[in-house]
Amino acid sequence: MKTPGRILMILAVCAFVMGITYLLVNAGTSGNSTNAVGFGRVEFRGEHGGGWMFGAIKNTGIVSIIVVSIVLPKGWLRKRKLAVQLAGE
Repeated sequence: MKTPGRILMILAVCAFVMGITYLLVNAGTSGNSTNAVGFGRVEFRGEHGGGWMFGAIKNTGIVSIIVVSIVLPKGWLRKRKLAVQLAGE
């Protein structure tokens, strides 16, 4: 599959996941009118609607950092090894 096809597939999956996330967050807060923000008053809740989502985003960020910290040095080492092999020939 060529690069534009991969990009389109990633964008489609991202849009699908964000749509599901939007629906879940709105479904979690729509039925709770007692803790809603009113005109001139704000009542704070301990766990905002979709609070679990921010935890998921944080965890995804941590995993992304770990993956990048492994993949980048591995790619650099592979390029360096290839350069050494080509220089030796």
